[in-house]
Amino acid sequence: MLVLRAMRLERLRLPRQPRTHVDLSAGSQRYIEDCAVCCRPIEIALRVGDDGELIDVSTQTDND
Repeated sequence: MLVLRAMRLERLRLPRQPRTHVDLSAGSQRYIEDCAVCCRPIEIALRVGDDGELIDVSTQTDND
């Protein structure tokens, strides 16, 4: 079952905070997505509990 959650990537140092959708059905994961504001790659790490609830999100860019 696909579980999408919209979220704002607030930890990035950008003039406008981008939004993305994350798929919680795949469990904990790391992936790279292009920023909708500046087009640079963002590494997104999701930690998802056994119950499918989002526990933590971390983001990192090549500027970090």
